Amino acid sequence: MSTFGKKYLNYWPYDFDNLNVDMPRWNKTPKEFQLEILKKWYPIGMKGKCILVGSNKPSQTTVEITGYLEFIWGYTLDVDYVDSNYRKDIHPIRFIPEQEDRLRILRELRLDKLLD
Repeated sequence: MSTFGKKYLNYWPYDFDNLNVDMPRWNKTPKEFQLEILKKWYPIGMKGKCILVGSNKPSQTTVEITGYLEFIWGYTLDVDYVDSNYRKDIHPIRFIPEQEDRLRILRELRLDKLLD
């Protein structure tokens, strides 16, 4: 099975077609590279929705990334529910960012390229 490679530092799709393939692919990616991807594409403070286990649709509840949790196989996102005091971890492949946050990240990346 393949892993996520360096091209994903330049482009991250967020919307994955097959969670059953992409989640194990993430888990097999080296942990150091997972952390690089998380810092770039899933910054702390980003808001979005979670795809619940057993469903292919995002939930209606908005969550905010508060950190990254390290496990033996790699990293997950530590998220807080915006409207409550509930906190949980979510697999990065199951997190769909809000359109506003996604566009902000892409805008910042384009500005960085112009300034370099």
